[in-house]
Order: sequence, then structure tokens, then C-alpha cells
Amino acid sequence: MSQSARMEQRFSKRRNIRRVAAVAYIVSSFVYLAWRLTIFNEHAMVLSTMYFVADVFAVTLGILAVFVSWNYRHRTPLPAPPGFRVDVLVPVYKEPIAMVRRTVLGARDIRYPHETWLLDDGRRPELKALADELGCRYLVRADNRHAKAGNLNHALKEIGGDFIAVFDADHIPQPHALDVTLGFFADPKVAMVQTPQDYLTPTRFNMRTMRGPAASGTTSPSSTTSASRGGTSTTRRRAPGPRSSIAVARSTRSAVSPRRPLRRTCTRR
Repeated sequence: MSQSARMEQRFSKRRNIRRVAAVAYIVSSFVYLAWRLTIFNEHAMVLSTMYFVADVFAVTLGILAVFVSWNYRHRTPLPAPPGFRVDVLVPVYKEPIAMVRRTVLGARDIRYPHETWLLDDGRRPELKALADELGCRYLVRADNRHAKAGNLNHALKEIGGDFIAVFDADHIPQPHALDVTLGFFADPKVAMVQTPQDYLTPTRFNMRTMRGPAASGTTSPSSTTSASRGGTSTTRRRAPGPRSSIAVARSTRSAVSPRRPLRRTCTRR
């Protein structure tokens, strides 16, 4: 049984308790904000207003968390159709070689037939040797324009698969990474399938208390002793529109997700 299915079983047993607690939180939050309106300090209105805005912001975040977690639904993956051409991309820059090796090994060992590409924006001979050793494709470009998004856009000009999957240098793919995503593309309106990621930090505390992923969706690991397991988006390469590319921005972490325009209309599932 998958982790998602186990979570659905656990949450279904406590659904009513969670929802009652969520409603109580929302009601008490609005009562609190109404009370806060009565205690503004007339001698420090600017500071009082700033504190009130901070309270409103915190309550808003809490309500949004309730909204996105109100229902937990496990989605059973559809069987991955055979015959798709898939390119697995691993963009790197200055990450430690040992970290990149683990990720590329995971990408190479994905069960579904694919081609693994190591996209080296650091242009390091050690990574070229690593790619040759592990039997994956190696690609560099002349400059680092647009950082990670630019690296991916450069790769899109060289690859020819029907689908692409992107893993960061600290994200270790699981062998079934493509098996659980490609089946959803049987629906022609699906342009991208996003999967979660589990962050692993093999400390004694985590091993004894978590016995598995330390967290999900938390801070990205920053050392070679940490790694993120799984977690990527698989994207349909061909779609109607004038072009298919990675949006660029100053913050490359937030810029690599949107493919514009992969499809004029798509369905969220």
C-alpha cells in the first residue's frame, strides 16, 4: 500500500474530529479579530495597525491551510501505457558531486524506459565523467542565462521525448516515478502531473521517531547528508500553442514550474 493510501485511511478515521476542530479554529479566529479591533492604541496607531495586519495575515494563512486540507483524496495511479518516449532531466550547477551521483543513479534506474539527461550549468569535467560512467546523456551550454530555467529551456531544444520529468540535484527519484504519472496522460486535457516529495535527513532523531520521511513539503535540504525522495512534475511535451518553454524570472526556484503555454486549457484533477 502506498503512503498516500495509508494517509487516506488514517485521515478518514478522524475526518469529523478534524473538521470540527477546523470550524472551531475559524470561528475563534474571527472572534479574535473582532476583539482586536477594539484595542487599538490611539497613541501608537501605526504600530497597532501593523500588528493587526499581521494578525489578519496569520489568520488568512490558517484558513487557507484548512481549505486545502479539508478533503484528503488518494488518487490511484492509472497504468503507464507502453511506448512513450520520456526524457528525465537533472539540472545541476554547483551541487556536490556525491549528491548529484545519487540523483542521477535514481533517475537512471527508473523502471519505465526513458533517457536520462544531466544538464550541467557548472560545466565541470567531473560531471562529464560521471555521466559517461553512469551511461546518461550530458549537456552543457555556453552561458548561464536565466539560470535553472534557461538550462531547462536549452535542453528542450535538444531532446525529443513525448514527456519530460525534471528532478533537482537533491531529489532522488524512486523506481516507480514514471509508473505513477504517465497513466494520467490518457486524458488529452492533462498537461502536467505533479507528485509530492519527502525530505529525508538521516539523523538519529529521525530514524528513531519518524521511521521514514522526516517531513513532506518542508525546508529543502542543504547538505550532502540530506536528500529529497521523489517529487517532480511530469509534463506533456507537445501541446497546442506558439511555443513550449519554461517561464523565467529572478527567482529560479519559483520560475521552473510553469510551462508556458503547454496547453491553452487544462484540467486540474
